[in-house]
Amino acid sequence: MMLFASIRRQLTALAELVPAASLSELIALPRTEEEARSYLRERLRGIWELGWKKARNKNPRRYAAKPKGSGAHTSVYRVLHNQKQTPKANEQSG
Repeated sequence: MMLFASIRRQLTALAELVPAASLSELIALPRTEEEARSYLRERLRGIWELGWKKARNKNPRRYAAKPKGSGAHTSVYRVLHNQKQTPKANEQSG
């Protein structure tokens, strides 16, 4: 976040100091990917600020295990399986 704030300040200053028509003449576009890398490496060398690093979460959240449900919802298989395991009350008395 601080990197973008720094870039915004620099671009704002550039826009105030250099007219837009002459700005395009000052910028030479790199022709290849390697030229772009070397250009950026050269321009950014030595200007890195510690404020640009990502902030560390000093208070990480502790997630607890989910509480077990009440058991109100169950599968049809479990209901039928339990019913087969336990004999019905009217079958025992009959």
